[in-house]
Amino acid sequence: MTNIIFFIAFIALLGSTYGNHQLLHSVKLNNGCQMPLVGLGTSGLEGEKAEMLIREAIKQGYRMIDCAFLYGNQEQIGKAINKVIKEGLVQRKDLFIVTKLWNNFHAFERAKQHIMDNLKQLQLDYVDLMLIHWPTSFDGKIGDPNTPPDHLETWKALEWAHKIGKVKSLGLANFNHKQIDHVLSGAKIKPVVLEAEMHPYYQQKKMKDYLKKNGMALIAYSPLANPGQNAERGFNVLTDPAISKIAKRHKKSNAQVTLRYAVQQNVAVIPKSSSPKRLAENMALFDFQLSDEEMKQMASLDRKKKMILMEHLKNHPQYPFNDW
Repeated sequence: MTNIIFFIAFIALLGSTYGNHQLLHSVKLNNGCQMPLVGLGTSGLEGEKAEMLIREAIKQGYRMIDCAFLYGNQEQIGKAINKVIKEGLVQRKDLFIVTKLWNNFHAFERAKQHIMDNLKQLQLDYVDLMLIHWPTSFDGKIGDPNTPPDHLETWKALEWAHKIGKVKSLGLANFNHKQIDHVLSGAKIKPVVLEAEMHPYYQQKKMKDYLKKNGMALIAYSPLANPGQNAERGFNVLTDPAISKIAKRHKKSNAQVTLRYAVQQNVAVIPKSSSPKRLAENMALFDFQLSDEEMKQMASLDRKKKMILMEHLKNHPQYPFNDW
């Protein structure tokens, strides 16, 4: 009997330790929810590959999955999520699922329907975080702004979804500070995060300070500066000499040092990978720490060079990148 009691107590302690371990690797949002500091980006994942990768990521400890209607793969992702839950690999309450409203579905009624369509694609009763993907509303066919709806109309649809329990947390993506101010001016529920490009060559200092002042967290997409696409432009964290020197000191890869630099600032990262080995590498960020001097060295790499410009939308009245 004593052995049984000891065993039960040990399992309870193990579960508690695991839970605390997870909290250590998360950021507390302004609504009290905990968001993991490392997630999986899913843009470009297709078919069976998407299912395989989601399963592998969850087995390796990923709990945040960053999705979007635009990516066209939410049905496969939802299928994979439900499979791993059914198999007992993870419980739904332990996952943090993010999705986004696309530009054609701004305005209150269209956004309401689009929210439900996202949930249907993912085959989930709720998502943990839903974002307005871009501030550039399309009224009609793609690329045709006509008279774009006010962002507050779309935001009210998200607040409706929160009220009926379909979305736990609400946020924005790719908005500039003036556009965020506008949402804050009329929001009943405050945005918890901004998802935006951030990496060593585009460090978003002004935006980070602004978000901190307004109690919002930052999720960094393209946290490795898209090395495959931008190496020819001289932007490659994987070969950067300054990052390589720090990586060698810690016996880590350049990618790990780059991601560690973000999470050490309490910035969540959503790197993409189709390799199980890289998945594991991108998650292994919490067994080392950059010194104050190394953080300064990483900060000095900022070139204020944005990679994702969406130049085809430059004439849109809600184009965000003419301001920070």
